[in-house]
Amino acid sequence: MRTLILIYLLFSVLVFCSTDMVHAKDTTFQDMENDEKMNNFILNGAARDISDNIPVWLKLKQSADGASGEDWWTVLGDKIPSQPIGVIDVLSLIPDDKIPLIYEIQAICPRPFVEGTPDYVMEPWMNRAIATLSSFTMNDPKKEKIRRECLENIKKDLANKDKWSKPEQGN
Repeated sequence: MRTLILIYLLFSVLVFCSTDMVHAKDTTFQDMENDEKMNNFILNGAARDISDNIPVWLKLKQSADGASGEDWWTVLGDKIPSQPIGVIDVLSLIPDDKIPLIYEIQAICPRPFVEGTPDYVMEPWMNRAIATLSSFTMNDPKKEKIRRECLENIKKDLANKDKWSKPEQGN
């Protein structure tokens, strides 16, 4: 609980500082970089125990822009093998009014890997995620649908691994 309170307080500071920056005349690259670092700090703190930090995840999602949205998807998606129920709980609570839930699931399942990530990193993550998501079912129909769609997306991506982009070889 203390972790949640600390993360929420840090997030409040981040939102307050971000609001000030939007209205500041002399916003610098350093200011934007500091906001990104603060956002990543909060994301990584909230990722330690997703289930205990669901309000923080939802608040971060609500205030996410392009880059921080990608970070949000990546950090949350990274936890599918270790905290699948927490990830599903967060996804089930995202309002469906702006972005349909199916797009959120596609953005996280499989975890967004940076282009050029080697197969030896992606494939084991996908195998762990598949094993974990296959090991349980959810009683709530919406959560079970999320679990199934996430599992199917990861299986489909793994089945198409021969189409993954390969890092370019030096000449």
